[in-house]
Amino acid sequence: MAEATLAQPMRRRDLGEIAGRRFYKIMALVAAAVIVYGFSQTVDANLIHPAKPRPAILYFHAPVFVAWLLLFLTQTSLIQAGRVNWHMRLGVAGAALGFTMIPLGIATAIAMDRFHGDSDSFSFFAIQAGDMLNFGCALTAALLMRGRPEFHRRLMLVATVLLTDAGFGRFPGWIVPQLWFPAFAYLAVDLLIGIAIARDLLVMKRVHPVYLWALPLVICAQTIETLLYRTHSAQWMALVHKIIGV
Repeated sequence: MAEATLAQPMRRRDLGEIAGRRFYKIMALVAAAVIVYGFSQTVDANLIHPAKPRPAILYFHAPVFVAWLLLFLTQTSLIQAGRVNWHMRLGVAGAALGFTMIPLGIATAIAMDRFHGDSDSFSFFAIQAGDMLNFGCALTAALLMRGRPEFHRRLMLVATVLLTDAGFGRFPGWIVPQLWFPAFAYLAVDLLIGIAIARDLLVMKRVHPVYLWALPLVICAQTIETLLYRTHSAQWMALVHKIIGV
């Protein structure tokens, strides 16, 4: 009986530790796992043994995005360990890497859409460019809020989670249905943000303002991107042809 009484508070403390100090590191690992697993489904055919040589930029794009995931994991680990000074020093390199990813991601999208050369690929540019712009907005907001840690860490989490739709979109259909693509991939992204909201409700008994603003804006952006991609509107396709140069 005494052992059971002692075990219950210990379990509560463990839950608090996971939801508190360990949460962002766990979410970094989840984001990395989603992207690694998703791309593992296509990396052989698209990068290692492609039937047709891929644009060279793709081989720069992949390691840069992996570097971002490693950086985010490192930064969350440094904060958990109380190494704030190291976190801030590495943050300068992180900002440079993050802002490099945006033009690199868009340039890669243009190269790959030009490589595939069909109307569906051109329309898909809405998803590709939208992901980079959404990531850029969240990253910029996070850097502007670096003096307010509670805002900064949540915005950095949102920025990284937004990248996971590329991983979810490559999951087998029995895990993430590809029907109405990319609706289910976006839903999975939103659920990750929902987990962060649930964490705040558990720890703080309220939802942080970052999520109150970020989630509706993310859903709005996802809806616009999906409509542009699915409808193949003449105006959108004309604009994409100009951007891609085909």
